[in-house]
Amino acid sequence: MKLLNTNGGNAKIKKTESKQGEYKIASLSLMPDIKICPAQIMADCKTDCLVSAGRGKFHNVAISRQTKTEFWHNDKEAFLEQLKKEMHNFEKLCHSKNKKA
Repeated sequence: MKLLNTNGGNAKIKKTESKQGEYKIASLSLMPDIKICPAQIMADCKTDCLVSAGRGKFHNVAISRQTKTEFWHNDKEAFLEQLKKEMHNFEKLCHSKNKKA
């Protein structure tokens, strides 16, 4: 399982990358739960959460986010190790394309 999205699948990230041509952006989307987003009830945003906005409405996107969230909860050390590896690889990719990460 890959944690970071580095291909510009998110429309807003793709737009930012095109306007700021010197940058390449990596994103990580998790499924918010009470541990990931503990203020959701106090902020009254649980029902209106952007988790289902845009591509988040698709079942495969929701499953991917949930799987990554469960990985975080079940094995933080392995999650962070994989994240560090992916970030290192992303920085190398950006350097090879003459972009800022």
